Amino acid sequence: MKKLILPLVAIMSMLFAACSPAASDPVIAAQKDVTEQDTTTPIQATGNAWYFIGYDLSEFKNQNVKIDFSCEMKVTNNTGSDINLMWQVNESLTSYPLVAEHTFPAGTSDWIAVASTEEQKNTSISLGASNQLYLSTYELDTTKISIELRNVQYTVHYYKKANQVEWIDESVPSLKEAFSDYYDSFGLAVGYRNELESSYVQQGLTKHVDSITMGNEFKPQFLFGWWQEGIKNTTLTDFTDSNGLTIKVPAKLDFNTADACLKICKDNGLKMRGHVLTWHSQTPDGFFAENYEPIYNDSKKNTLKNPISPAVMTARHEWYIKTVLTHVAEWEAANNNGEHIIWAWDVINETVADDANDSTWCRGSTTSTKDVTPAPAGQGTCGSRWYQVYKSTEFITNAFRFANAYAPADVKLCYNDYNEYMPNKTEGIIKLIQAVKAGSKQTINGNPVAPRIDVMGLQSHVGTKWPGVSSYEEALKKYLKLVDCHVTEFDVSATTANESANSYAEYFKMLKQYGKKYSGSHRITNVTIWGINNKYSWIYKDNVKYPLLFDNFETTKTFWAVINAAK
Repeated sequence: MKKLILPLVAIMSMLFAACSPAASDPVIAAQKDVTEQDTTTPIQATGNAWYFIGYDLSEFKNQNVKIDFSCEMKVTNNTGSDINLMWQVNESLTSYPLVAEHTFPAGTSDWIAVASTEEQKNTSISLGASNQLYLSTYELDTTKISIELRNVQYTVHYYKKANQVEWIDESVPSLKEAFSDYYDSFGLAVGYRNELESSYVQQGLTKHVDSITMGNEFKPQFLFGWWQEGIKNTTLTDFTDSNGLTIKVPAKLDFNTADACLKICKDNGLKMRGHVLTWHSQTPDGFFAENYEPIYNDSKKNTLKNPISPAVMTARHEWYIKTVLTHVAEWEAANNNGEHIIWAWDVINETVADDANDSTWCRGSTTSTKDVTPAPAGQGTCGSRWYQVYKSTEFITNAFRFANAYAPADVKLCYNDYNEYMPNKTEGIIKLIQAVKAGSKQTINGNPVAPRIDVMGLQSHVGTKWPGVSSYEEALKKYLKLVDCHVTEFDVSATTANESANSYAEYFKMLKQYGKKYSGSHRITNVTIWGINNKYSWIYKDNVKYPLLFDNFETTKTFWAVINAAK
C-alpha cells in the first residue's frame, strides 16, 4: 500500500488549478484503472490528524479528472460516537472534492463496501502538480480509530484539451525576456507546498521570471512555527538589544521551509523578494504580550491586557529582524557563495490605514482601526498590535533602521501597501516614506545607523474600472519623486477573459513607461504578478475568474495581452 508522503497542512497559499473543458472544447479522453494491494493490518494515524493513507495522482498533473473509487473498509471506532470517513482529493488547500464516504458507528464494524456515487463519479476535479487521493481524518481523534482496507480500486478518467498551450512550451515567449528592456526583473508569487516544490513549476518559473515572492513562508507567523497562535511552548534564551536591554526570546525560529525555498531558488537560478519582516497581520499575538502569552480585554480579542512595554517591544523587534536577516545571510554564505538569493525585503507591510487623513495616517490610530483586532488580513479596518504597544509610529523607523543594520547594503528595503492609489492613503504613505528618510541615526549593533528605505511597493490589486489607469499613474508618479518602485502583487478583479486582457494591456502599457527608459531619478525596477493560475488566486470567486495570466498552466488571452503590451 503506498503511503501519502506529504502531510496536508492548512496554509494560506496560491496553488495549482485546471479549468474544466467546456462542452465545445475538443478533448483527448483516457482512463487508468488502479488496484491497490490489500492491507488487513489496521492503519492508525500517528502525529497527523489529516489523513490515514493516500495515493499519488501526480502522473495526472495539470489535467481534469473524474474518479470512480471503491474499497472495503473495516473500522474500529472508539470515539463513542458516529464518524464519517471521507475519501477526498486535495484539489487545493481550499477545495477537497469528495470521492466516496461512509459513516461508521461506535464499535468495530464488519467489512463495509464503500464506493463513489454516480454524482461523485461525474465530478470534474482539477489537478495541479502533486495531488493525492486520500482517506481524510480531519477533526477526528485519530488515537481512537483504526482501519483495515482491502480491494482498493479506482479508475481515473482524464481529459486534456487538444491544442493545449502550456506555459513551458517552446512556442510560448518568456515574460522576463519580453520585459527585459523595461525592468531589472520580472516576478511571480508562489506558495511552497504543491507549487514551488514541483519540478514542473520550477521549470516554468525559470522560463518566465528572475524573481519570486513567497506568499506566506517568510511571514512572522510561519517562522514562529507554521500557524502557531502563541509562542509560549518555545524554549527561550537571553538576547541583549542595542540599548543594553536583556530580554527573553525564542531560542530559534522555524526556517525549515524557508530554507527549502532558498535552495530551490539557488538550484534554478532564481532570486526572491523577501515578504515580510513587520506586519500587523500573521504575527502571533504572543509576540506583543508579556511572557509571550496574550491575555485579552474582550472576547473579540481587540486589545491585550498584558502588552509589553515599548522598550521590550523594540528589543523583540530588533531580535526578530536580526535573526531573520542573519539566518538568510548565513545560508547564502554557506550555500550560494555569499551571493544574494533575497535581493529585496518588504520591511513593513500595510501600516497606513485606509482612512488615513492629514493628521492621522498610521494603522491603529485612525477612527476605523483604533483598538481593533489585527485579523483578518487584507481589511482596511484591521487594527495593529504594533500601534497598540507604541501609541506612535516609532516602530516604523525602528524597522527600517534594524533592517539597514542587519541587511546587506545592496539589498533593497521596501515599504509595501495596497489601495496605494487612494488619494488620502497615497498622502499617508508619502508621510511614512518622508519620516523614514528623515529618521535619525542610532547605535545598532555597535554602529551608528539611520533608517533606510529604497523602494515603495505598490501591491496593485486593481479592478477593471477602479482605480483606473490614470489615477494609478498619478499616485505612482508621486512615489517616484521619492524612491524607486516595485509593482509587488499585481492582479485584476475581472469577471470575463476580455476584461482581464484589456485591463492588463492598459496597465502594462502604462507601467513600462516608468521602467528603464524613464527619465526621472527613480523608476519601476520590478513587476511581480500575485500568483500563477487563475483558480487559486486569493481573489478568485464566482464573479472573479480571470485575475492572473494562466489557467492550469495554459496561456490565456491575458498572458498574450501582457506579451503584446511589451511590444
